[in-house]
Amino acid sequence: MTIKENLFLVAGDGNKHVSASPAGDMYRSTLFRLASDYVEKRGDTWFILSAHHWLLDPSFTIWPYDLSLESDYSVADRVEWAEEIVRQIVRFYDAKDFKIVILAGRLYREHLVGILQKIGFLVETPLAGLEVGQQKTWFKTEMAKIAGYPLQCDQCGAMVRSYTKTDILGLVFHYSCFGNRTNESNRKIGLALNEAIQEGIGYNELNDIKALLDVSDDDADDDVFEVDYDLDENELLTPYLIG
Repeated sequence: MTIKENLFLVAGDGNKHVSASPAGDMYRSTLFRLASDYVEKRGDTWFILSAHHWLLDPSFTIWPYDLSLESDYSVADRVEWAEEIVRQIVRFYDAKDFKIVILAGRLYREHLVGILQKIGFLVETPLAGLEVGQQKTWFKTEMAKIAGYPLQCDQCGAMVRSYTKTDILGLVFHYSCFGNRTNESNRKIGLALNEAIQEGIGYNELNDIKALLDVSDDDADDDVFEVDYDLDENELLTPYLIG
């Protein structure tokens, strides 16, 4: 069986730089930075999926734009967008030689996967079904594998095995460390929660986090766990997490 090369497609979303820059440096979301770092470390070919530019070479210089698949595209528009992405891919890449790996959310994947599969591409979507925090942990784990070092606890720094860890918002703790969190660990969780809310954390994931931290609605009312959803894009949320 022929081994196919990987062609990675990474969603270009989130906040952007305010001036022209290479596409690989334009997007400022944590998930984009993790995804781009991951594919760069792998050394595979990759492109950015852009609502405005379709398929972008990371080295191509672009200006910031304000266009979103979610708010500015109808379903029909997203189908046409996906079809154009595929037209650009097949100009240079053959399904016999390349496997497509999509590191992107549902709206980027929903029509793209089917069209690619219909013309013979093998498609992988490793982030499908994962919440924001789980995606961050996935990248962190995969990059640890590439680097050849073990996944480390974000509190004590010791190796963490998959069956003795707690994942939260892309941070990883031993069970014992998570149960006895330091103020510094709570600060890290608060900052990670900041990022997740600004990137669009889901209601169910937020409730899962509250349950994991053992924070009740009464606690939230007492400012133990304070979340402000009306954020200016440049404003930093500071949740209060009591360990």
